[in-house]
Amino acid sequence: MRLSLIAILLTVASFSPTCHGQTLNSKVATFLAGKVGVRIGGGECAHAASEALRSSGAEFTNTDLGADSPAAGDYIWGTLVKSISIVNGKWTDSNPASKLLPGDIMQYRNTKFVYPTSTATSGQHTSVVATVNTAGSATFVYQQNFNGIRTLRKDSIDLTKLVSGYLRIYRPKTRINRTGQTKFSLTNNRTSNQSRYLLAPATSAHFL
Repeated sequence: MRLSLIAILLTVASFSPTCHGQTLNSKVATFLAGKVGVRIGGGECAHAASEALRSSGAEFTNTDLGADSPAAGDYIWGTLVKSISIVNGKWTDSNPASKLLPGDIMQYRNTKFVYPTSTATSGQHTSVVATVNTAGSATFVYQQNFNGIRTLRKDSIDLTKLVSGYLRIYRPKTRINRTGQTKFSLTNNRTSNQSRYLLAPATSAHFL
């Protein structure tokens, strides 16, 4: 599941962190590079992607990114770059001319990767591209809640080893800052239930 997201309309301008000289993709990758070994949010796989997008100034809420597609649970993370799938038993790249970039987000559905010494399966999973080769294919990804490990890790991947299912790869979209709107995420990073309260003028706050 994604982070619990709340969009609040306040009488202040929203603020997005910036880092001069970095692209949006590189900001996402840099954020995650500094979090390896740390649990992000509640440790769900999608929490790492959501928080990296939020921190980097990219769109990160369901409202702005759009409804799940092509099926419920297939999260949208930005602009679709390509899909990798097995169609009629054949490995298929929907856009072979398009190269991936570190910071692209990968959404998996019923995937199975078969390597010489291991097999990796995912019913539904999210990871973020960490590195690519000269052909523009992902070689490492950042991910958490994989094989029961709920802290962020950097793992190798070979998309040509996909033998079933599909994954869709998205490029982060720059957040549109609207006057009077502030967006943030709320998540519990503790093992026990927690209560938090937000005070805002009743006449100027709108919760989505």
